Parts: sequence; structure tokens; C-alpha cells
Amino acid sequence: MLILFAGDNQLGKAFKFKRNAEIGVSERTIDLIKPMIEIANYAIERAVKIVVFCGDLYDRPTISATIKKLFRKYVLIPLRSKNIDVLVIGGNHDSPQQLNAGCDIEDLVISDKIAVKRNMGTKIYSIDGEKIGFVALPFLTPETVWDVNVNEDGKHPRRSETVEPTIAAEYISKVTIPAALKEIDGCTAKILIGHYHVLGTRASNMPDGFVDKEIAFNRTQIHEESFDLSVFGHIHAPQELGKKIIVPGSTERMSFGERSEDKRFIIYETVEKKWESIPLQSRKMMQLDFRFDVKEKNPTGEILQALMAKGKDDELLINDALVKIVVYAPPAVLDKIDYDSIERATAKAFHAIIDAVNSDKGREGSAVSFAISEIANPAKLMESYIKTTFKDDGEERVKALIEKTRKFMGMS
Repeated sequence: MLILFAGDNQLGKAFKFKRNAEIGVSERTIDLIKPMIEIANYAIERAVKIVVFCGDLYDRPTISATIKKLFRKYVLIPLRSKNIDVLVIGGNHDSPQQLNAGCDIEDLVISDKIAVKRNMGTKIYSIDGEKIGFVALPFLTPETVWDVNVNEDGKHPRRSETVEPTIAAEYISKVTIPAALKEIDGCTAKILIGHYHVLGTRASNMPDGFVDKEIAFNRTQIHEESFDLSVFGHIHAPQELGKKIIVPGSTERMSFGERSEDKRFIIYETVEKKWESIPLQSRKMMQLDFRFDVKEKNPTGEILQALMAKGKDDELLINDALVKIVVYAPPAVLDKIDYDSIERATAKAFHAIIDAVNSDKGREGSAVSFAISEIANPAKLMESYIKTTFKDDGEERVKALIEKTRKFMGMS
């Protein structure tokens, strides 16, 4: 039997650029749905029996109706039509910690072929003579683990506002997982799925100090030897620990820190107990870094030369790519940059931004990030500012302010 595992998808993640007027969302938002369609098509073609989403299927507890409709139409309904089971666990993005509060991933349960787990527990499937037992560890804060599980009987309330993450991890390791293993005893395949950091994996997408606030497990705590396979979402970089602990990674490049990562999903064969990576198509990302000193006379020329680089097919490398230009220079050099020329040079990019970092302030100097098209076009920048600042004043008020400002700036 084949089981498919996918990591963080974050469908519904909002982007403010390249908006598709027909469907009302950014083209970049659509990028996140494309690998999901690839996954569904692969599952159907290869007769996969179970598709597992390991947390953060959605970017937020509530996402746009358009994205939900597209996901149902092109992923869920095709899978259901082929009798493929779908198992979803909650992540830190899409599952509120008040477990009695509603969220959009719960609305995915449109038939008995789709299951959503927001609290820790088990799910057993009996398919074609095989019995597959899952132990699910959705993302929970240490406080939620205590309130919902340790204090399930109401006799062990918290004594402080916060709970030490290591205490929650030990509870899950010594109480939750052993009890779950008893429930799936006798299954032909035993699989652990979770949405946590496993110590020893690289967590490049996480903020500094997150391990001090979130539950994290070492390999002993997740009872590695008791499972045939352990698959964890939450960390975006695809990787593995040994032969049985897998981090599929995110299904699309979410940030420039992931620009060199090849995205994938995982296929597991339950009889031979072997897994393999299946590559996914991802939006190309490029980051160009420049460090100029006060003697630099032509920063624009240096940037334009880099933007003209070509690949093996003699096409510009920036074609249809997300491009980030980082310039680290003193203010006098930053003022020399011709943003109009850079905008023209990046016309074939999917989207381009530039970060201008004042080197006079040292490495701690904060970068000012702009969409290049807005810098090169003051009218766009002005309109964007008014729409954001006065969005609550109504459409007519915003239109009037834009028109008034255009006249003041001599743009009408």
C-alpha cells in the first residue's frame, strides 16, 4: 500500500503584489495551490490509498473562500472520487489553541474519507487487508497540552501562566505516545505524524529562541524504534534523521531563505517499509547581494550587470522568478541608485523587491524593503499608501484622496 505525506502547504497565504483581478487573489497565492494539484494527480495516478497533510495545510485559521473552493475542486474532490483517504493534522498556523473554537480545516470533513485531528490521538485505517495505525501529534502549545490533556479530569489545573515546554514534551513522551501505541498494537504499519521540531534537524525557517517557547522532541522522546516511520511538519527545510524520521519540508518556497531548496513530498510503501522523495515544481527565487563602500560611483551599473546574467538556455536567470536585491551601502551611495532602470531590467521577473541597508549603522542597520515598481513609480507608491492608511474610510473617500493627491503632485 502507498501512503503520501506532505509538509507545510500554507494555502491562503496573502501577498500584496501581482493580484489576479478575475479571482481576487495574488498570482503568488496561486503558486501555493499548484503543488497541491501535483500531489493529488500523483496520488490518483499511483493509486495511493492515504494522503497525509502534516500540519499548516492552511496559512491561518480562516482563509479566503476562493482558496478553499479551489482546494476542494482540484484536490479534495478528485481524491475523494478515487476513494483515497485524507488525513489532516493541525499546525501552528491553521489550528487555534482553543480546541473548541472553529477553524477552516475542520470544514474539510465533507465525507468519511477525510479526517482532521486537532488534538493528540490515533487514527486506524483498514484497507485491502492491511491495518495502518497513525499516532497524530498536532501542534499544541505547552499550555494547551496541560489544560486539555494533563488537566482533562479538572483535577490538575495549572499553577502558573506558562508551562515549561520540556514538561509538556515529557508528558507526551511518557503518557500520550505509550497509550497511543497500545491503541494501534497489532497494526501492520505504525506511523507517527506530528507538527513539531525534532532536535537534530535544521530549523532555518524558525525565529531565534523558538525552542525555548515551543515543544520540541529528541529522538528518544518520540519512541523512534516503536514506529515504522515518523513524519514531521513545521520545519520547511526537507531533511531526515536516520532512516525512519522524515521532514518532508514545505511544498513551495515560502521565503528567500528557502530559495535553494528543492521541494518534495514523500511516498511510503507499507509492505516493504521503504520511502522515497518525489520532487515538486517550485517558483524560482533569486537573491542578489551587493556591498558597496563610499567610493562606489556606479551602483546601478553593478546591479544591472548582475540582473543580465543568463542560464544554459540563454534566457535571463531572473525570468519569471521572485527576485530580491539586497544593497548594503552608505546613504550617499544608496541615493545614486536609478530605480527606474532597475524596474525596466526586472520587467520579466515574476516580482522584484529591493532592500536598502544603511551600512553607516553597521550590521544592525535595518533594511528598508520596497517593491521596485513602487519606488520607480511614485504614483503607485502614493496610491498604495493611501489605500492602506485610509482603507476603513470607504472606497469613495479613498478615491477622492488619491485624486486630490495626484493633483497636488502634478500627476493629473
